[in-house]
Amino acid sequence: MAGMEPQGSSLGFLGITLPSFRRNQVASMEPGQEDDLQELYQFQTNVTDRLLSLLPSTSSDDNSSSSSSSPSSSPLLSFSFLSKLLDALVSCQEDFGNLLLLLLDRNPAILVKPPLDRLVPDLLDRAVKALDVLNAVSLSLHALHHFSRQAHIAATAAGQSQLPRARRALSKLLDETLPRSRSDRESGSGRSLSWSVSRSWSTPRGVGEPFSGGIAGGIGIAVHTLSTLINFTMFVLAAAVPCVGGAAAPVAPLRQLQWSATMVGLQERIVEEWRRNEKKGSGSLYVGLLAELQGVDIRSKCLIECVNETQEGERKSKVVATGAELAEACRLLEEGMGPFEKKVRAVSLRMFSSRSEVVRCLDRSTRSASAASAPPTPPAL
Repeated sequence: MAGMEPQGSSLGFLGITLPSFRRNQVASMEPGQEDDLQELYQFQTNVTDRLLSLLPSTSSDDNSSSSSSSPSSSPLLSFSFLSKLLDALVSCQEDFGNLLLLLLDRNPAILVKPPLDRLVPDLLDRAVKALDVLNAVSLSLHALHHFSRQAHIAATAAGQSQLPRARRALSKLLDETLPRSRSDRESGSGRSLSWSVSRSWSTPRGVGEPFSGGIAGGIGIAVHTLSTLINFTMFVLAAAVPCVGGAAAPVAPLRQLQWSATMVGLQERIVEEWRRNEKKGSGSLYVGLLAELQGVDIRSKCLIECVNETQEGERKSKVVATGAELAEACRLLEEGMGPFEKKVRAVSLRMFSSRSEVVRCLDRSTRSASAASAPPTPPAL
């Protein structure tokens, strides 16, 4: 995508360019501040690179998309995509933690100064909400195993031309759909992506205000970047995996940041897929965009139609073929689900650990600011 590549030595996210900064301000800077700005810019570049790696043109390993499908028509949210997204989040969290420790060594009290006194607590709050979403996703993945087993039983029965057994298994599959899907059907409405938006998942507080220049502004942008990436990741997970209480909203990153166009483009693609999925009506067995789960859903519905149309004694070759397709879809779902469950648990632990690191940094900054503002101890008489 044109216009998404980093701008070389530009520090545009601070409203300056490196050459003009060196020419006009380097003489007034404290030692090491120019290096700090370079570290802050490198963090933004790393985030950009990781988001660019998620674009459909670089996701050729998705099992669910055929080579003949166009990127806009192929499902985006596969286990492969979600795994790469979680890897990107963890990597950016580690980069942010290292960056924060480096900058605190030079300015220990900086986290309690504006705008960081608002942005850092907001980041901590969003980490807690992210843990809630990750827990909801874990519970839904656990429930998916039973869903997959019922679909596999139906596929096996169809493959053996056992129509009554296949019908019973498909009936149980309809009764044992995922909790979010069942509650949606009982309420008589689908779950619109916009209806799932929680106000607490809006753009991080303070980003609408102009950031100050220099190191404090650069750290503020870095905090905003990580907060937005966490929100984006949770939005994607909640859209992909049917889960109760896991609603999250699309995010609105600062437009001038070099990675924002990529994130917005991915979100638009996800919203487009959601709207396309809603147009299918109430026939879906679940609500969610996970490609492997959609594969089971589509083939289960095909098998239901095929079994209902076929009577005992009639040719059953179509039932057998459709059952084989459903069995393959179940295999892809199960093979992807096990490793992804482990990854979600690992990311939850990393999210908790990362939040604890930021809390320690904030405590350190608070103590440093208190010590600096304390009156000097009078000399002993």
